[in-house]
Amino acid sequence: MADVLTALATAILANIFGTVIHLLQINLPVTEIAIAIVSIACGMVLVMPKQPNLFTLLMLTAIAGLFQGYFNSDSILEAGTMPSVIYIFGAALTQYAVVMSTREIGTKVSQAELSGILPRKMSLVGFAICALGIVSLKHWIN
Repeated sequence: MADVLTALATAILANIFGTVIHLLQINLPVTEIAIAIVSIACGMVLVMPKQPNLFTLLMLTAIAGLFQGYFNSDSILEAGTMPSVIYIFGAALTQYAVVMSTREIGTKVSQAELSGILPRKMSLVGFAICALGIVSLKHWIN
């Protein structure tokens, strides 16, 4: 459970940091390509039978959050201070709600159900995420 909370905090803080970087008009080059590559990496994590260590997952989460926050904040570049602060708070609160809801659902599902269904479904989701990342990468490279 501490790992989930650590990953949640990492993602939210990285997302906020990415948003602030963009609002300060600091340029992160090749944002779209980085998001596509991180998507492929996240999909590969879901496909792999042996999960990487916590540090690797946290680094991947931080990179994903940073670029997601940077990319998503494009819509508030011309907004004032208060709308920007409210946007950052709302985005962080939404991410928190999604992750905690997913965690709660995961604790309610029995271990027997997870061991039978989860590995196959997660592999399919991982391949789908990889495919989306590859298509996005090809689009942005061309």
